[in-house]
Amino acid sequence: MEERTLRSFFILVLSLALQTTISQTCLVIYKDSNQIYAGADSRMTYINQNTITGKIDTTLGTMCKIYTTNTYSFAVSGKMAFSLIKTAKAAISIGGSLAEIGRIARYSMDNEYAYESLMKPNIDDSPQVIGGVYIFGFENDTPKVLLLSFYLEKLDNVKFGIGSSQRFIDSVDVSGNIREILGQNILYKPETWAGGIADGFTRIISTAIKYHPTTVGMPIDILQVSRRQKK
Repeated sequence: MEERTLRSFFILVLSLALQTTISQTCLVIYKDSNQIYAGADSRMTYINQNTITGKIDTTLGTMCKIYTTNTYSFAVSGKMAFSLIKTAKAAISIGGSLAEIGRIARYSMDNEYAYESLMKPNIDDSPQVIGGVYIFGFENDTPKVLLLSFYLEKLDNVKFGIGSSQRFIDSVDVSGNIREILGQNILYKPETWAGGIADGFTRIISTAIKYHPTTVGMPIDILQVSRRQKK
């Protein structure tokens, strides 16, 4: 079951210089009854655009996208990756069930991104994904993975909506467009995992890097979470 919210705000201010941080990312999640794996690339792309001249400058960098806490771990992607790191840590520290943590994080991100988006609204007529975070770990000795998604949606010429949703992942999931490259069923093919989970993650993310080197890049990080331990 997926939970969704949509909150509306007026577009008030345009900035002369826009800076967008893009972490398109290839995140892969694998969960079975005993453990959870998370894999991610490390590419971060900074795009600066002067709204008067239209000139765009792009700088490539790296960042860690998988993090751990004393209770849950999480992996982030999207334009608000840095804010998602802070928000996820804060929500996890408050505690509660994984579903409750997700609701806290979504409420916090809706408000934070509302302010930043008012300063630099760049929204077309279709919903624009701005970020996502997988929060995962063991709840009552049961492995769980919760996906939070955030997006902007234009409502009219002066108003936009900040939407968010959350859903639990049954077994495997991927963030990014790797399904368009390798096929919609790539995560469910036995040959994908024939060499082991880590090998499957490496091959999937390496393929994404090959096709999208400016938005997906090395190094590849893989985290294994099992009962009472993280590797």
